[in-house]
Amino acid sequence: LPAQETGGVPRAYRNELRRIEDASPLLADYPEFFEPIIEQAHYEAPAIVDDEGADLHVRAWRFSYNARGIIEMPNHLNARNTAVIMVHPWGIDDGQGWNTPEPAGVADFCTKEKNHLAGRHTREVVRPLLNSLRGRAAFVMYSLPGAKDPIRRKLYRSLSHTPTEQDRKSG
Repeated sequence: LPAQETGGVPRAYRNELRRIEDASPLLADYPEFFEPIIEQAHYEAPAIVDDEGADLHVRAWRFSYNARGIIEMPNHLNARNTAVIMVHPWGIDDGQGWNTPEPAGVADFCTKEKNHLAGRHTREVVRPLLNSLRGRAAFVMYSLPGAKDPIRRKLYRSLSHTPTEQDRKSG
């Protein structure tokens, strides 16, 4: 990748890892939804995005087989230049129309109970996060997969349509 231009001075990325001693488990904020990820080796890489005057700080991570551990990357963004998009996985058993057929179950998280847990996570964790970014980030979107169909049109907002309360009840 070419170096990023910043005020006429090229910025080269330093691919250097620093070991993090006594690293905290990842995803440990909400243990009722996720089993915290505990890994023996954690490393920190330099920021990939480091905007001047940043007001949105995001810590990304990935597992690296080459490093044999987790690599964490702090990123510092200007919220006003950032789009945040949450892609809804399926929308089954979320109270919006589609229900798991019984007794065999269906896609999404495979069981009605897990689908309900995923829906609760979206309501209690994801929605508050997205709402906290509205008005700060340039664009915040909650996306649903697939084409518009009569049920989704009645249940969900889109860029071109906002359902009425009556639409939602009948959907």
